[in-house]
Amino acid sequence: MTNGEKMKDQDKLSEYELKRLAFINRQPSLWRHSCPAVELIPTDDLDDETIHVSPLFLEPLNMDADGDTAAIYIIHDLAALKEMEEKAFLKNTITYDQNTNFLATIRHEALYAAFILTKQKFNEHDIIIYNLEHLKDLPENYTLWNENLYSAVQMKSGEIYSYGICLFNKFCGFDHVVITKSIGKKIINEVSETIYNYYNKDNNKYYNALTNLEKMLFFFISTTNYTPSLDIEEMADLKDNLTDRIFRQLPNNNIRLGYHIIEALTNKCIDNMDENSSTYKLFKSGSRFSRAQLARSAITIGYSADAENKVISRPIKSSLLEGLTEDQYFRVAPATRKSIKDKSKHTPSSGYLERTLVMSMSMIEFDLDDCETNNHLEFVVMSKDHAQTLVGKYYCDPENFPSEWKELDAKTANSYINKKIKVRSPMTCVNPSFKICQKCFGAKKLTTKYVGIVAGQLITERLTQLTLRT
Repeated sequence: MTNGEKMKDQDKLSEYELKRLAFINRQPSLWRHSCPAVELIPTDDLDDETIHVSPLFLEPLNMDADGDTAAIYIIHDLAALKEMEEKAFLKNTITYDQNTNFLATIRHEALYAAFILTKQKFNEHDIIIYNLEHLKDLPENYTLWNENLYSAVQMKSGEIYSYGICLFNKFCGFDHVVITKSIGKKIINEVSETIYNYYNKDNNKYYNALTNLEKMLFFFISTTNYTPSLDIEEMADLKDNLTDRIFRQLPNNNIRLGYHIIEALTNKCIDNMDENSSTYKLFKSGSRFSRAQLARSAITIGYSADAENKVISRPIKSSLLEGLTEDQYFRVAPATRKSIKDKSKHTPSSGYLERTLVMSMSMIEFDLDDCETNNHLEFVVMSKDHAQTLVGKYYCDPENFPSEWKELDAKTANSYINKKIKVRSPMTCVNPSFKICQKCFGAKKLTTKYVGIVAGQLITERLTQLTLRT
């Protein structure tokens, strides 16, 4: 309907038409999360033809702010609109299909602000507020924001927290202090889970709280003295004289030893960073700079590969900040050229593989709650990350097998690190006719019963991402 038009039967419009639901898509579409259903909210500026997307959902859409484009697809059929809301509406989806990580997360500047607010507990000598019963009574004073962020605040119940931690919890909409950890990228999923549970797993309340949190974090970081800025001289100083002397001794014939030396020097440089600098805070919070990016930018590029993907024994001792010599430039060029070629050649292949897998696995779906088999996979849990991929699976302790299959939670999963565990799997399900029971699949709830399609998408999504990162 064009601007200014009026519908005759406005009162008879269905709830689905009034919601202005539409699909948003950002290419390449690698999985279901690349094309979610969203609610369109018109802006006041009729000349604005830009699609505005919440920063909370940039990651599942694989978007950033460097000129990415997206498309909007309007659905007019009422039956299709109803199905869209039930199966594809973003507000009805909380976690990724492949794990328990939350789709909506704060990142970049908002994550940096959260780190600043929570990085220090409190200064014991300076209690500025006494007997604060509710966080809603916490004053939002700009002087406190800039000068007394880590002053102590005493609650009426007796607990003492920093003003920054109290402010962060207030931004979350909490009545009392719930989150006391220093916020960084590694625990941001835990923060989302805490907010979700606080609002009794109500999707609307959770998303509203997360949206308000992000807005307040952006407001805080843009109106205080904590706005991040990069000091080029500070980054250049990461390579001190000792580091330079050792770098000059990097071996040309022992690549393994060279990697160990670079790793040790990177650790040394990071340990010697000024904790009050923006560079350190950006890195420590996880909002910017991975370890590898920091090393290549300010310490050393290290070893590169040739056109045949073989590591060149001569390391590039300069960093990107220092710049490359002519010789170093031409040593890096073959790997860069190969990366461009691989992206154009292999990306279509991974796309074709996805279509093949999805079509061949489309008949695999949920059936029974439990096929009652004791078939399983047994393996050693290798790390904390490995353990988290098993959360929601049904497991049995090898020492108590066979016994009742129980749902695996995060705490129990971590207790099996470096230990054997027996896990139910779709690979060992005995359901007939290409169907999988819930216990063999795991407790993960999907918006579709066609788990084969989801599996095909997840396998090839990772493959395509790795292809694009060459």
